[in-house]
Amino acid sequence: MRNFVRVVMLAAVLCLSFPLSGQANPDQDFSDALGAIDQGNFPKAVELLSRILAAPEGIQKKNLMSAYNVRALCYAQLGQNDNALADFNKALEIDPKNAEILGNRAFVWQAMGNLDNAKADAKAAKRIDFKVKVPEF
Repeated sequence: MRNFVRVVMLAAVLCLSFPLSGQANPDQDFSDALGAIDQGNFPKAVELLSRILAAPEGIQKKNLMSAYNVRALCYAQLGQNDNALADFNKALEIDPKNAEILGNRAFVWQAMGNLDNAKADAKAAKRIDFKVKVPEF
């Protein structure tokens, strides 16, 4: 009987720990995404960042903005410029005056051949932070 109680208790502990082990860890996912980027594995980085962005509850806005920005950069590397623009726009909804994101979006506009938008974003970014990287025209 005593062994039966131990087995039941052990089973209960294991059952309770499985859901916790399957939960997403945004910090670990972001770290793993950066590692995937370092290895040139942009699809994996997109997957990890998408997991973070799919469950944004409890994540600070600044961190969400970073996840959108980094995923947008990955999309740009994959030639998925429309997805990149969508993510840059979401990041800018969080912080419309973020020079880095405006500069990044300017590069994507330039790659798409939309020089008017690229110049507008580059100019806006430089107004906010003259040190930010933007395309040269």
